[in-house]
Amino acid sequence: MQRIKGRFTDIDLYNETVKNWNLNFKLLSKGDFNANLHMIYDENISVAREKLSGKIEQKGNTQEGLIVFGIPVNNSSFYWFDKKVDCNDLLIFPFENNFEVISVSNFEVYVVSISKNLFYRTMNKMNVLKSETIYNGKPKELFLTKDFSKRLTNLLDYYLNTNLKNKEKNKALTDSITFSLIKYLEKAELKESANRKNKKKYAVEKAVEIINNQVNKLFSIPQLCAMVGVSERTLLSAFNEKYKVGPSQYIKAYRLNLVKKEIYNTKTKSISKIAGKYHFWHMGQLAKDFKKQFGILPSEVRKNKFNNKPE
Repeated sequence: MQRIKGRFTDIDLYNETVKNWNLNFKLLSKGDFNANLHMIYDENISVAREKLSGKIEQKGNTQEGLIVFGIPVNNSSFYWFDKKVDCNDLLIFPFENNFEVISVSNFEVYVVSISKNLFYRTMNKMNVLKSETIYNGKPKELFLTKDFSKRLTNLLDYYLNTNLKNKEKNKALTDSITFSLIKYLEKAELKESANRKNKKKYAVEKAVEIINNQVNKLFSIPQLCAMVGVSERTLLSAFNEKYKVGPSQYIKAYRLNLVKKEIYNTKTKSISKIAGKYHFWHMGQLAKDFKKQFGILPSEVRKNKFNNKPE
C-alpha cells in the first residue's frame, strides 16, 4: 500500500506524478495552476481525493482490470463525457476506455478504483444482481443522495488518513467501501442519457481531432470550420459550451501546453526551436502569453522542474 499526498503548482510535475494512471492534464485558462492530491493505493483498491483550480482539460484511459467510480463534492460541476455533472451524480467510468473531463473552477472529486476481482467476488457474496446489470462497462450517471454521499465520503476520508502499516484495518476498510458501493448500486436510480450525437458535439470532437493531429500546421478558424463542415457561429458556440473558451483560445492554450511540456522534458533543446515547432515565432509575445497562461516564463520551466516539488 502506498500514499501520494501533495500540493502542486506546476502542471508538468502533476502530469509526471499521475502518468502511471494514464492521465494527462492541460491548462486552458490563464493563470496559475493549483492542485491538491491525496491518494492511497494497492493491488485491490485506490482512493483519491483531488482538487483543481482553473479551466482544465483532463484526458485518460480507465486502467485495465479496474472498476472506477467518481464522486463530485462541495458543489463541483464539470463536463464528463460531454454532459454536465455535479455533486448529485455518482459516476461510473467505462471499462478500459478513453474518457474526458472538462473542469472550470473549484473542481473537487473522490475517485475510487476497485479491482474487478474484488468487486465481483464481493457482489457474489452479497448475492446481488442489479449491480452487474448497471455496471456493463459503459459510462453511467446515477442519482447520488446527500445522505449516501456524506456517509461514503466520510468513509473515504477515514481510509485516506489510516495508518498504512495496519493491514487488517486497511482490508476491513477496503471491504467496507466495496460493500457500500455495491449496496447503493442495488437501489440507485440510473439517469437516462440523452442522445449526445448532435451537431455541436460532432463539431467540437472533429475540430479537436484536427487540432491534435495537425498540431504542426497553422490554420485559421475559417479554415478549421471548412475542415469540420460547420459555420464559425456553430463552432464558437460548441467550444464555449464545452470548454468555456472559443476555438482560438483553445488552440493557443493547447499549443502553449505542448511548448511547456517539451521544454520541461528536454534539457538542451532551445526554447526558440521548440516554440517555432508550434508556430510561436516572436519570443517576446511568447513570453507574454506564456506568463499569462502559466504564471512563469519559458526560461523558468526547467529550473522549476527541480525546485517546484509538491508542498
